[in-house]
Amino acid sequence: FYLGDDRVFCPTEDMENTTPTSSQESGQRLDFNFQPQDFTGGSLTKEGHMRVGFRMMFNPENLEEYLNKHKFVWPEMQEALIACGWHNYSLFYRPDGVALGYFETDAEGGFSEACNRMAAYDVSAQWEKEMAAYTPVHNSPVEAAQELSHYFYLGSDSSSC
Repeated sequence: FYLGDDRVFCPTEDMENTTPTSSQESGQRLDFNFQPQDFTGGSLTKEGHMRVGFRMMFNPENLEEYLNKHKFVWPEMQEALIACGWHNYSLFYRPDGVALGYFETDAEGGFSEACNRMAAYDVSAQWEKEMAAYTPVHNSPVEAAQELSHYFYLGSDSSSC
């Protein structure tokens, strides 16, 4: 699942006319505008959003069904997430049922405040009830989640750049 505004990578013309370096042997494009950062600890985005990571567990026996549900997240749920300040939201999983989530938010209280905002929307309760069937103890994904601490960032979207 990915909910963000930068789904397509389009190389710029100046990237096309650059000389490849040894790190491009694998065919990867480098960001030639990159400058090493003085500070690489956890930081806010340039828009002032906090980066939030979390971990959840899902039952691997019905993981495929759970993944299929996330291919077609209800439009109302997507709208609620955006309205509650969940930006650039992604989910990742392992076949054993471990899932990691990442999003950026203006909620100063991080994960708990962002989840509390979502609780005000009926569609969130409906989604959580449906997703609870996929957690090992059948509780809501929010109850099953554990917030992770952000400690490293390397990129150009930082308030410290």
